[in-house]
Amino acid sequence: TYAWQEPVKKDKPVIFFPAGFGGVADRKNEDAVIKAFSYVCPRDKMILHIHTQQEGKGGQAQNIIKTSGTVDANQLIQYYKEADVIVLPSRFEGNCLPQQESMALGRPTIVPDYPPLNERLSNGETGFLIKVKELKEVQGIFVKSAEVDIVDFATKLILLEDKDLLYSMQINSYKYAQENLNWKENSKKLIDLLV
Repeated sequence: TYAWQEPVKKDKPVIFFPAGFGGVADRKNEDAVIKAFSYVCPRDKMILHIHTQQEGKGGQAQNIIKTSGTVDANQLIQYYKEADVIVLPSRFEGNCLPQQESMALGRPTIVPDYPPLNERLSNGETGFLIKVKELKEVQGIFVKSAEVDIVDFATKLILLEDKDLLYSMQINSYKYAQENLNWKENSKKLIDLLV
């Protein structure tokens, strides 16, 4: 379950990237995560945990842990709980359940400044928006691909080395979820709109 737990200020905050299967045309954008973290890694102040559902793709490097395989919901929630911030630099996205799960657990997100991910985030309060440097056409995809600015992405990660800022974002993310992501209230609003 998505039970609230008070955030703990860690010496090395954990960044979690739920890569899933990667999506069509590397939609989840693992490459951007690795490139942005390469700017941050020499500072030795954060840990990156990537989880992919692709079997046999696990591994470890300096301050990077990569787990792989299908995990049950409890294990996935545990990954979110162990993390301090969630990165979701998807090139294109639908409703983005991982963003909602993150916020329900009080984890701020770092997402592209492009709909729909930017619509649930208050920049600097519940997470950070990454600048989009280019919108590209992708064959077979009906929306444009948001290509993020890697340096801006890395800069946002570095800002989260400020433990007080990270803590306030965690609290704000949880409050946002409580106020805006209630299924019973939102489903009633949807039914009222449709009827």
